[in-house]
Parts: sequence; C-alpha cells; structure tokens
Amino acid sequence: MTSEIKTWEALTYQWKVWKFFGLVPPQEGSIWLNCMQSKSVSEFCENGYMAVTVIVSNLKFLNSYFSLHNLLKVRPILKELDKRAKSQAEDQILLKGKNNARKCFMFYVRIFSVTHFTSNLIVFLAKERRLIYPAWFPWNWKDSFTYYAICYVYQLYAITAYAVIEAINVTYPSMHMCILSAHIEALATRIKNLGSKEAIYDNNSKKQEEKLYKELTECVKVHEIITKILDIIPTSNVKAQTFISNMMTEVNTWEALTYQWKVWKIFGLVPPQQGSPWRLVYIVGTTAFNISVYLLFPITLIVNCFHSKNVAEFCENFYLTITVILCTLKFLNVAFSRKNLLKVRSILEELDKRANTEAEREILLKGKNDGKKCFMFYARIFGMTFLTSNLIVYLAKERRFMYPAWFPWNWRDSRKYFAISYLYQLQALAGQAISEFVNVTYPSIHLRLISAHIAALAIRIENLGLKETNTNAADFNERDENLYKQLTECTKDHDIIRNLFRITERTIAATCIFQFMSTGFAQCTLAIFFLYNGLSSDIKLINNFFFFLGVTFETFDLCYYGSQLQEEYRNLNKAIYSCNWMDQNKRFKHALLILLHRSQTFTNINAYIVPITLPTFLKVMRTTYTGFTFLFNIK
Repeated sequence: MTSEIKTWEALTYQWKVWKFFGLVPPQEGSIWLNCMQSKSVSEFCENGYMAVTVIVSNLKFLNSYFSLHNLLKVRPILKELDKRAKSQAEDQILLKGKNNARKCFMFYVRIFSVTHFTSNLIVFLAKERRLIYPAWFPWNWKDSFTYYAICYVYQLYAITAYAVIEAINVTYPSMHMCILSAHIEALATRIKNLGSKEAIYDNNSKKQEEKLYKELTECVKVHEIITKILDIIPTSNVKAQTFISNMMTEVNTWEALTYQWKVWKIFGLVPPQQGSPWRLVYIVGTTAFNISVYLLFPITLIVNCFHSKNVAEFCENFYLTITVILCTLKFLNVAFSRKNLLKVRSILEELDKRANTEAEREILLKGKNDGKKCFMFYARIFGMTFLTSNLIVYLAKERRFMYPAWFPWNWRDSRKYFAISYLYQLQALAGQAISEFVNVTYPSIHLRLISAHIAALAIRIENLGLKETNTNAADFNERDENLYKQLTECTKDHDIIRNLFRITERTIAATCIFQFMSTGFAQCTLAIFFLYNGLSSDIKLINNFFFFLGVTFETFDLCYYGSQLQEEYRNLNKAIYSCNWMDQNKRFKHALLILLHRSQTFTNINAYIVPITLPTFLKVMRTTYTGFTFLFNIK
C-alpha cells in the first residue's frame, strides 16, 4: 500500500487566501462610478467590462462567505473518503485527481499574473498619466503627482487583491468537482472488481458471499458519503453528474416549476396560512406592490399613447403598452387559476413514482431539464432587455425614461421629479419583466412535462409482454395476471395524465390567447416604428431587438411544445400497437382496446378554440404582417 493520500491538500491555497482576506473583499465603487460618466457606447464598454468583473467577483466572494459553513464540512468528508482507498489503482486515481486540481489552480494563477503584469506595463509605457484601468476618484489626479500616486497605489493594491481572490473563487468549484470525480471513479473501480477473482480469497462459498456483501455494503456507504458532498457543493461536472444520476431513483419533475412558485409567492399568490402573524403584512405589502406594477404603471403608458402626435410616435409608445396590459391580464389569469395550479404538484409527484426503469427516468429528467432551460432562456432575454433599457437612460444626452411614459408633473425640468419617475418606472418594469417571463413560461413547462410523462408511459406500454415471452414461466395464469395488472396500472397512469391534461388546458388557455395577441401587436407596431425611424446603430436598436426576440419566442415555444405533445400522443398510440398483445388472452386485448380508444380522444391541446401548435404560430406571423400592411397604409 502507498502512503496516506490527502486530497484535501489540493484546496490548501484557497483556505490560506480566504483566511488572509478575512472574507472582506475590497470595494469596486471607483470603477463603477466611472462607468456612470461614460460619454459613448465604446467608452462605456471600455469601463464596463472591468466593472462587471469586479462586481461579479464580489458576489462570488459573498457566496463563499455564506457557504463557509458548508465548505468546512467538506474536509472531514474527504478525509473519510481517502481512508477508503484500498488498492493501488484507487490510490493512483485519487493522486491524479489531486494533482489535476492543483494544476487547475496554478493555470489560473499564471493567467491572472500575466494579466496583472501587463496591466501595469500599460501605465509604465504610457506617455501621459493614466491608471491601470479607467476609474473615478473624487480629486483631480491628472494634474497632481501626489494624488496620482495615491490613486495608482490604491488601484494597484485593490486590483492585486481582486486578482488573487478571483483566482481563488473561480477555481475552488472546479477543484472540488475534480476531487469528487476522482473519488467517484475510485468507487466505480471498487464496484467493478466486486466478485472478480482478485476479490475472492476463500474457497468457502458462504464466506465468499459474506465477504462480497460486506464489500458491497462499504461501497454503498461510500456512495452515501459522496452524496453528502453533492448536497453541499452543486455539481457541474458531467461525469460525476451522470454517474450519480444513474444511481438515483427518485425523479421530481415538479422542480421544473420551482422558480415560478417562488416568484408567485413574492407577488402575493401564496399567502401565509390562516392565523400567521405575517399574513396581514404580506397581503397589504403585496397588494400595494401589485397596484403600483399592474394598475398605475399601465396607466402611465396608456395616457402617453393618447398624447402621440403621429403613427410612428404611437407605435413607439404602443408596443410596450399592449405588452404590459396583456402581462397584467396573464397575471390575473394565474391568480384566478391558482387552485388548479396547486393540483398539478400532487399529480406530477404521483406520476414520477411510476417511473421504474432507467429509460423512463432519463425521459423525465430530460423533460425537467428542458423546462428549466426554457425558464433560464427567457430570464436571460428579459435580463438583457431590462439592462439595455437602462443603458438608454444612462447614455442619453438629455433626461429621458427607459420607455416613453406620462407622469402628472414636469419631470423634464426637475431633477427630483425625474429621479422619482425614473425609480418608479425602474421598479415597475422590473416587476413586469419578472412577472412576464414567469407567467409565459409555466404553460410551456407544463406542456413539456406532460409530453415527458406520455413518452415514459409509451415505453412502459411498449414493453408489455416482451420480457415475459422470453422466459419459461411455469404458471401461465400467473403470468397473464401480472401482465393484466401492469396494463391496468398503465391505464390508471393514462387517466392521471388525462386529468393533468384537462387541468393544464383550463389553466393556460387564457394565457396562450393573451400571448398570441401580445406577439402580434408588439411585432406589428415595432415593425412600423423601425420603418418610420430606420435602423439606427444606438442602444435603442439593441433593446428593441431583445424585446422583439422575447415576444416572438414566447409564442414559438408555446406552439412548439404543443406540437411536441401532439406528437407524443401519436407515439403513445404506436406504442399500444407495438406491445406483445398478439400472445395475450382476451381480457388483456379488451382492456388494451379501451386504452387505445381513450388515447385517441386526446390528440391536441387548445386555447379555447385555437390549437396550440406550430401552424398557429405561422398564423400569428401572417396576422402580424396583415396588421403591419394596414398601419403602413395609414397616412
């Protein structure tokens, strides 16, 4: 045996630096304030990339601070795992993982060192006084050598600190994953050798079985220990994630809707229980917030539309106005459909328990992950739209809002009223943006989860009778009874899915209609606005591009997942035909015919009378073009 392996030592540098910093990062105020004084897009980008990096570095450090109690738990767990290595092959795997983790750290140290060195060369080789990176200071350092020296030394100290802390905080997740992967690979080697000739030392079969069972029990314990680390540290390593997910049996498709319910709780749709001392405070606070977002804010946009002087100005005001109004209607639909939405969780949890094979679990996991990706895609789109709308204000030469709006005071000539109006619009737009991508994604996620459960049910039905025909069963009656019981379970699952289908259809119908209208109106008026004003090369064009992209993909996703659901129902019918029904008794065939008839009655999901399919998306696009032509011909 080799000497003791301490994989924890790979993280030694991280803990030394965290101890040195005392978990208190420097401030980024001077760089951030300098961004606010940018005079053009290019100057903003020059100042902004470092400012954003520094702010995100702060957030990483704060995350490390709040995760400190969890990170401290990792060391004893890794020590315990190191002691489990019993063979030369396992020792080599762990040593390789430890060395790879250190190489990862040293690679980033070299990268950040070269970056820091070249940034100082910029100062030394400059013909005039300049800082390492553009920054704002409350004194004139360009005309004073003393002030310049103070600013340069401070920035040198701050950037050095940031470089060190960034190298630490950006590497510890990768290093944890590297070490964790090594322990998983060592465990896989141990499991693979169970029952091999090298693992059997006694000719007595009972002792051999006891020894093997003991070794297997040890492997199970190691797996439980690794699972503890996974609970502490979120894994992004594909190899580790695949290995662990294959050993897990529970699938919670409901988790794809976690973000939606968290946001709905913030917006007042999930109040505390009766008798809670916070219930009244919650209701009053969320009611006031919702009035400011869903009532007062649309009024400012609607009134401004009536002040439009021409078609181009009307279109500039209207595309956001109609989107906000329909967003409010979507929120009201969610509020009135809350009881139905609450039923979905118990139904999905019941369906998740039916997944018994690896193929079924993989399908459900893919559906769940697709739902989360759908949410994150729109979060990024609306995040970019919100960011660029604020840049419009920051880069404007005169006072203006993110979007044209009316206020009952003269905000153009008063800094105080402008600040009040801008902050209110900032808060209202943030609320509308979050509400919009939450309320527009839950129908798509519901449709994707239903499709996944239908696909899992199709696999279950298709395999009926196939395994049993390949075995020599002595009691055919018992075999037939088992098959009929499995078919009955599949029929019950289909009934549960039909119930989920009906609830989802009732819940999302109004939202889908509002979404089709929102896409049509927004695309039409944006196109007219571009036609009258041209495609300028400022930040307004980028903002309108992300807005256009968001409202278009909202409808496309709905129709795409609706068509996918339709296709999965067709595949379910094929699966019923594909099972081994020919060798079964009359009772089995009769029950299978009933299931086939039921599966053929639900082939499409509708928003009232409008089918949620890709052809509907094309009809929305054609309707938009018709409206564009009509407005274009108005003189």
